[in-house]
Amino acid sequence: MSEKGKTDLTSYGVIAKKIEALHFETEKRLCRKAYISLLAEAHKSDKRICRSRRLALLSAAMKLFAVFIRYGELKRSRSVLFLGDGQGTVNPEIICERKIHIMKKVTVKDNQRGLLFKNGKYIGILTAGKYRQTRGRTVEICFVNAPVEPRGCSLETLLADKDAEKELFAVTVPEQKVALIFKDGKFINVCKCGKYAFWKAQNTYETVFADISYPLVGDDVPRYVLSRIPENIVRSIEVPYYAKGVLSVETKTVGTLDPGTYYFWQNGMSVDVVPVDMRKIRVVVAGQELLTRDKVSVRISYVCNYRVTDCVRFVSEVADIEDSVRNCVQLALREYVTTRTFEELLSSRKEMSDCVFAALKEKEEEFFVEFSDAGVRDVILPGEIREIMNTVLIAEKQAQANVIKRRDEYASVRAMMNTAKIIDSNPTVYKLKQLEYLENICAGAENLNIGSSVADIVCPNNK
Repeated sequence: MSEKGKTDLTSYGVIAKKIEALHFETEKRLCRKAYISLLAEAHKSDKRICRSRRLALLSAAMKLFAVFIRYGELKRSRSVLFLGDGQGTVNPEIICERKIHIMKKVTVKDNQRGLLFKNGKYIGILTAGKYRQTRGRTVEICFVNAPVEPRGCSLETLLADKDAEKELFAVTVPEQKVALIFKDGKFINVCKCGKYAFWKAQNTYETVFADISYPLVGDDVPRYVLSRIPENIVRSIEVPYYAKGVLSVETKTVGTLDPGTYYFWQNGMSVDVVPVDMRKIRVVVAGQELLTRDKVSVRISYVCNYRVTDCVRFVSEVADIEDSVRNCVQLALREYVTTRTFEELLSSRKEMSDCVFAALKEKEEEFFVEFSDAGVRDVILPGEIREIMNTVLIAEKQAQANVIKRRDEYASVRAMMNTAKIIDSNPTVYKLKQLEYLENICAGAENLNIGSSVADIVCPNNK
């Protein structure tokens, strides 16, 4: 063998040993190139290549091929394997070309199932275990906790297999129905119209069908399940505790709903729920400028309370209840104020409230409400009128004060006259009155000099 041939064989052997020790991608690619070049050189018909060199090339190629087998790097390709005659010689006439296919191992775990296909055609189901993936066969792994959705074939093909009945729980949902799937008593899924399958895996399944032809969900569906169903299948509407809901289906009113949470199937029909407040509601009519019969401008505000009696007709026939009540109050006030003078208006406030309240009671059947009470809230006068009213009020109060003062003075003078008459007719009373005044005079004096006139008053018997 020439030196060049020995060098080639040595380099190929080094590459093979290096591949056996290392797993780097660069060396793997180099190994593939060496393998192809070795086969190409061994297959040459050039007679100048000696027999021993050709055997050495084939031996090195087989070592590289063993490395590929070990690391699973040889893919399904038209690789060429050259075989000898079994006697240590290479005969071109018995060299054959074969396709090399590597058998891969597939592991199906306990929480998985495998769908076996051969050349794209479904064959059967694989349970937990290890399997060899031979020529033309593929395995599709499925998880047992998920619905069966095969990618390699249709669900109908899978359900047509008799052996699949032992592993699968099939459900067929007709139109206008939904199926609630329970596994071991626990809700796991909801299915619309179509065919579905689930892996049994030693579990017990139960199906509850619900009619969705009418949007409102019936009582046969458990409430706790509805909150876990996606919104594209069912939606919820809540009616507040203080209201009632007017239910309309396809723009037609079908009834009322009490306070609570309601669920509706998404079956393509339009559903609308209008909440109506059933509490007592107050409406305040702001001050409206009105002219009395004597052309005095006043502003009157009014307040009333109402409660809805027929919520269905209230929603369908009354567009804006507050605006309707406001217009009714304004018309009634205008009719009353324009027929009274300013003085009559101030003195008949209660009568005005009752008149407007009576007008509201006449509108109860038209508004579908009940008015419980109403009354005038404020009567606001213009600035000039307020000043005049304040002046009049001050004058009236001053006159009343003068009358009271004169009445007190008259009573005081009359009392003095009566006292004088008594003193004139009775000297003893006169003397007592003198002593009373003398006592008042002496009360604050430190030194007191008593004269003859005073002594006569104090001791009249000494004369």
